[in-house]
Amino acid sequence: MANKPKTPHMSFRIDGDLKRDVLHLAKINGESASDIVRRAFENYRNEYKDLL
Repeated sequence: MANKPKTPHMSFRIDGDLKRDVLHLAKINGESASDIVRRAFENYRNEYKDLL
């Protein structure tokens, strides 16, 4: 059986400049772009947690 991802997969489109910057920041900080996106989503959710 093929490897299954540990978490659900999500796809979305972003501006090319934003992608470049995220990949650059991920590289210099020793993390993945997914780490950055997850953290951004968590911060967004926490900002609006009173609406959930």
